[in-house]
Amino acid sequence: MAKSLSMLTTVISLKPQGENNSSVCLLTQTEGIIYATLYGGHKSRLKGLCSPWNTGTVWLSQDVKTGFYKISDFSVTKYHLTFRESLTKYYASSLGAELALQTGCAGNAKDFWALFNGFIDGLDLCTDDSQCRTGLVRFLWRFLSLSGLQPDARECSCCSKSFLTNEDQEKSENFSEEDRKNGAEYSVTENQFICGQCKKIDDKSFFYLNARAMSYLAALSSLSPREVRKWPLTESALYQIEELVFYLIESSLGKKLKSLNAGRQFL
Repeated sequence: MAKSLSMLTTVISLKPQGENNSSVCLLTQTEGIIYATLYGGHKSRLKGLCSPWNTGTVWLSQDVKTGFYKISDFSVTKYHLTFRESLTKYYASSLGAELALQTGCAGNAKDFWALFNGFIDGLDLCTDDSQCRTGLVRFLWRFLSLSGLQPDARECSCCSKSFLTNEDQEKSENFSEEDRKNGAEYSVTENQFICGQCKKIDDKSFFYLNARAMSYLAALSSLSPREVRKWPLTESALYQIEELVFYLIESSLGKKLKSLNAGRQFL
């Protein structure tokens, strides 16, 4: 006896299972990660539809005794075809999918579904690698919030100075004394940001972020997605944010991420 169900899903991976069948990893809106069997060889209509990053409604039958799922049909609404043409998009989306697998969608399937699909939909529209990388750090920063691990980047933890400023305080690409005063240090031990004026001379922190980087993180934490997309960000600030969020993500998992390790030169 089997029961039938349908749900919104994004295909994460498709792997051979036996001679003619496939094991499909699905990121679903209601159940999180599901593995389902797809019956049929290379000429199967369903196999063509169940390609990685395709999004739509899947119809499943579940064996009541074993709990195993079988794909009965799949109606695709979004294909994300540009992921096949860009290694940056491929590795960025793979990193998001790996986080879903490693964290069980941060224990919140519905909110992770909205976050992940908003991310890959935006990624599909990006026209250059810089836009892709910026979209990735936005996704990861929001994932940290969903996981309850995001440090407060809105103000200095010591003096409450706001980091949210649209003024171009970045005088130089170098780490000058003036830059360091306007920027902030991230304290690994306290999981907090300390402005350059509060930081003691003999303090040693693991990460330094300039004023533009801190302003962008503060905007991510305070403003709407539409406003953040227009917020100014320099290449040096983007790089500093990447280094921080990659560290925070891998530190929270206690392991290295395969997609990040393999695709770091593109991200």
